[in-house]
Amino acid sequence: MPVALVACAMLIVSCTSGDPTVRGVVIDVQGDLVVIDRFTILTESGEQIELEPAPDARFHDGAPLSHLNEHLRNGELIEVTYQVLADGTRAALTVEDVDG
Repeated sequence: MPVALVACAMLIVSCTSGDPTVRGVVIDVQGDLVVIDRFTILTESGEQIELEPAPDARFHDGAPLSHLNEHLRNGELIEVTYQVLADGTRAALTVEDVDG
């Protein structure tokens, strides 16, 4: 039985990255049509969160981060997984479209 408990614990750890996620709508995008420097989302609880893309950040389905401009126009929800860097910057790792 202890082996099963260890296996379950390992599964939980491997499925939990520990990186925070936030869900909301895009209210600002800084950059151009190709390169995104930073973006701000308004969370479902009303908090504004500014994020900077990590070097390899992309949408979960492989779309480029410039797709954020479309979300800025249409107001569709996104979910962002990010890391907080030593200087307090929130670095977006992945962005996902949230189905209605």
